[in-house]
Amino acid sequence: MDGKTVTCDYVRFSPDSTWSELCYREVDYNGSRKPIRQLCPMACLYDCSPTMSPTTQPPTRPPVTPETNPPTPSPTKPPTPSPTRPPVTPKTDPPTTPPPTSCKPPYTIEQRIEMLKERYRNACDTEPNDDLRKLAFDYVLELSEEDCPPDDPMDLQRYVMALYYYSTNGDNWDDKGNYLDQNLDECDWLGLTCDVTIDGERKITQITHDENNLTGTLPPELGCLPELVVFQADDNKLTGPVPDTLTNNLKLERVDLDNNLLTGTIPQQIGKLQNLIIWDTDDNLMTGSIPDSIFSIGTLQALDINSNKLTGSLSPSFSRLKNLKVLQCDDNLFTGVVPPSMRLLSNLNQFILFNNDIEGTMPSGVCDLRNGSLKILDADCAGNPPEIVVTVARSANLRPEKEKKIQYFKILIL
Repeated sequence: MDGKTVTCDYVRFSPDSTWSELCYREVDYNGSRKPIRQLCPMACLYDCSPTMSPTTQPPTRPPVTPETNPPTPSPTKPPTPSPTRPPVTPKTDPPTTPPPTSCKPPYTIEQRIEMLKERYRNACDTEPNDDLRKLAFDYVLELSEEDCPPDDPMDLQRYVMALYYYSTNGDNWDDKGNYLDQNLDECDWLGLTCDVTIDGERKITQITHDENNLTGTLPPELGCLPELVVFQADDNKLTGPVPDTLTNNLKLERVDLDNNLLTGTIPQQIGKLQNLIIWDTDDNLMTGSIPDSIFSIGTLQALDINSNKLTGSLSPSFSRLKNLKVLQCDDNLFTGVVPPSMRLLSNLNQFILFNNDIEGTMPSGVCDLRNGSLKILDADCAGNPPEIVVTVARSANLRPEKEKKIQYFKILIL
């Protein structure tokens, strides 16, 4: 229709001001013109069974009297003329927008609830049945005693952000501000930023709730915000894992969740985030190894994962991250050696890996990076024998320090 594809759901949920007009519009269908009300009878409340008349029926031709054989003419009378067909009333189009006499909801409350749940299942793989999701679902549904439901009661984005509030115990936030204000668009709630898409819709692009006493867990439905670019909630008390579904938001550039109580692993599908610039989940309780998929993110500039319980080794594939500037993986349980291929990280500015179980010799190629962009290199190179042997040029400042009862040398490249 007008160059656009219109579904029956689009007609079903359209505002009252355009619903009637859409139902009476004719569109091309299988080579012929058909009114939408016949193609989407349930959306238009149109009964197309032969025993019921449609709401508005254009005039039809009157029945034609069947022809019969004329009587045998008598010799003295002319033949009786054949009956003629009465004139046909010309067909006229039904009115474009028949004025409604009153506003009546086309569905019962129970029907609306089921349709809304079905939409959320299909769009976000969520089931609004547990306590938190029921709270968010009821908030969005906005059930009332009025005859007419809201024009758009099925805003998935609003549902996700209401669920985020309930999942992180929003009533206990230090600053709730105007969050969940029924009179405001969710884009105007505290900590949310939206941009207008090419479709003219306002979509959430940033979530920022630093140092606001967020507790509880992050809901998987956060992966249903396709325009999200920045997600920042550091210095809180969030628990549970970083949802794997977060990697569904392909426009993400920054994830900053440091200094929480997060557990679980770095999402295995993190490589889907091909626009990611900063991943910052240090000072948590995360476990597991660094996923191989991360090495396909050519945009990555900062990987800050220190002070967790991460294991495994430093992969030679780190050399693929040509734009990497900051690599902080200290205070974990990493083992193995520093890969010589790390010398290929010509943009590296900080490389911090002390307080792990990494051994061997620091590759000379990594030390040579001090002639370029590398300014800070921290490693476990104290002890007798040292865990990591580092050959340092005279221009480097080498001094012993203590931190967390682990002795190491800080190599500060001047």
